[in-house]
Amino acid sequence: RSNEASGNVSSASGGGGNVASGLMASVSGGESNQATASNSAVSGGANNVAKGTATDDMGVCSSISGGQNNVANGMYASISGGWKNKAKAMRTSILGGKKNTANKKNTSVPPT
Repeated sequence: RSNEASGNVSSASGGGGNVASGLMASVSGGESNQATASNSAVSGGANNVAKGTATDDMGVCSSISGGQNNVANGMYASISGGWKNKAKAMRTSILGGKKNTANKKNTSVPPT
């Protein structure tokens, strides 16, 4: 499957079915990953989403490093691997694990 880089100054490389549609968004490797927020990045893994919405770009500057089915849509949110993690608030981070949710500002969640 081909990759798509439709955002201004965005890039999608490696893997397959990856989409970088946010302004200066980047997806490198993996499969079916999406970086739809401005300045967001997804590196590897599968079915990960660093996203904004149609009405606001809350996922701006969010990142996901690997894992599967992770969602980062908080401003400056970060997920480092794991499975089904959600970083939903501003300046949150999740360090792997599974099914963790960080939805309170300035929160760091260790793996579970």
